[in-house]
Amino acid sequence: MDTTTTIVAVATPQASSERALIRLSGPNAFDAIDMLAVRPVDRTRGVGTLRLRLPIGVLPTLAVRLCAPASYTGQDTVELLPPGSPTVVDALVRALLALPHVRHAEAGEFSARAYLSGRLTLEQAEGVAASIAAVTDAQLDAAQRLLQGQTGRRYAKLVDDLASALALVEAAADFAEEEHVVPIAAGDLRQRLDAMLDMLEREMEGRMGREAASARPLAVLAGAPNAGKTSLFNALLARHRAVVSPVEHATRDAIVEPLAIDHPTLGVVTIDLADLPGLPEHATTPLDEQERASVQAVIDQAMERADVVLLCDPSGEFIWPGPATLRLRTKADAPESVAPGAMPVSTFTGLNLDRLRLALAEAAVSARQDASAGLLPRHAALARRALDALSRTRQIIAHDPPQGPPREGELAAAEMRRALDALGELGGHVHPDEVLGRIFASFCIGK
Repeated sequence: MDTTTTIVAVATPQASSERALIRLSGPNAFDAIDMLAVRPVDRTRGVGTLRLRLPIGVLPTLAVRLCAPASYTGQDTVELLPPGSPTVVDALVRALLALPHVRHAEAGEFSARAYLSGRLTLEQAEGVAASIAAVTDAQLDAAQRLLQGQTGRRYAKLVDDLASALALVEAAADFAEEEHVVPIAAGDLRQRLDAMLDMLEREMEGRMGREAASARPLAVLAGAPNAGKTSLFNALLARHRAVVSPVEHATRDAIVEPLAIDHPTLGVVTIDLADLPGLPEHATTPLDEQERASVQAVIDQAMERADVVLLCDPSGEFIWPGPATLRLRTKADAPESVAPGAMPVSTFTGLNLDRLRLALAEAAVSARQDASAGLLPRHAALARRALDALSRTRQIIAHDPPQGPPREGELAAAEMRRALDALGELGGHVHPDEVLGRIFASFCIGK
């Protein structure tokens, strides 16, 4: 990619609007603007107005001036905000492209220049692309974690843990005769590998970055006190698991039970179903401040982990501060007078209980697919390669005595190196010399 030229592109949709945004970035950005400007452009960082000579006449426009290296691309950048007429925008872009050393930007080139100049990490650049391509909230959330560096920090910790373990394994193989070298025990190595494998599996399933107490999807029954949540909880489980009471706040904790649903196309889908306390703000019997805070904490913790939210409301009003996956008009012994988009259910007549189970299975599977879809293909391929290599390492040492060193340390180290090479592309490359440095830092070899 040629970064010596100046690139220009329209950053707003091609439609009439109050303002459009045209980005110009590169070593000749200010020179290019000077060639069109009625007066020389101020080359310091700031915002001001410009008058540009175009074939259609003189165009007044706002301009944001960003000087290298403190710009998105790391190069001189001018962001023009002319009136959003497609005719005006087209004329301005044509005038810029007619100038020396100015060309149209390629797809993603602004972010590519930001990466090449050190303004963005590769992970953050991927986050920009993922944000643009996101079509679900889960994908957008994953993209934001990339942009904020959260995903990279998790991989970096995994790289550091793996490099440290590899250093100990290689120390045992290469410096076993040194009296100050204490080789890693096979039992300790197995524990470390198990933790790393667990993290990688959760990352690939899209469950990192939030709490996940179970490998099963979590569905929660939420709503006001006495909304029929507990009765529905028992009915879906087909057994009496929780006490049903007309007294408000009878449920103070989240009651969680596994529920296996036999779906005709998905097969058996097993989820965790949780009956939550009633929302304190919708109670007719108020709680004291301490009790209210305790109940709200239980609800918030469950909602943060939830894959599926079943909002229960016998009134059909569904006043709710957060999103709901399925809206249920509970206690609907007669199906009429149901709010649009809501499913009437009745534990007394059994109305729609089977239908609800199938919808619950579909929503749970869909939620997990949305979460894992946030994992970029490159990340998924590298994580899979690392996962396979660590799994082979675990098999190599599976039957070694826990207190002794790995019997086939060199073979285990080779697989760990393969995993480290793959993860290095995600969390920061680790050179062989760095592993050797860890050995010398950990032990006083030759002293």
